[in-house]
Amino acid sequence: MSKAINPMLLCDFYKTVHSDMINPKMTKSMSYYTPRMSRVKRWDKVVNFGLQMFCKTWLIDYFNDNFFHLPEEEKAKLKGLPTSLPEALDALEADNAYLTEGGVFPKELIQNFIKSKRAECSELSKIPHPAEFEKYYNL
Repeated sequence: MSKAINPMLLCDFYKTVHSDMINPKMTKSMSYYTPRMSRVKRWDKVVNFGLQMFCKTWLIDYFNDNFFHLPEEEKAKLKGLPTSLPEALDALEADNAYLTEGGVFPKELIQNFIKSKRAECSELSKIPHPAEFEKYYNL
């Protein structure tokens, strides 16, 4: 099974709004691989199925195959993830062909998104960080 995904991106952050999409008249719900807690206030119990297989396949086997057991020359090619929005935008600008394959995202949409986010970065860079304010303006 080919699992060509950066292992650092194996997360389920998109699920944080699922509880807002549930019909209020529902009394039961079933979910897989999220044993942490119920995000629906009226449900105080969570049952989980299949976690061992997920852990073995995606956390153990995947990291062994795609990280720990890589040849040294492949390990040398690995890069870290961007640590700021400007770095993420640089990475997106340099490598976004996969987003346009099959007409999923038009090139113009990606370019406009990058331009919009760069403008936000520019505005935010003009505002002092609280630590800077404390260090330099609080004399």
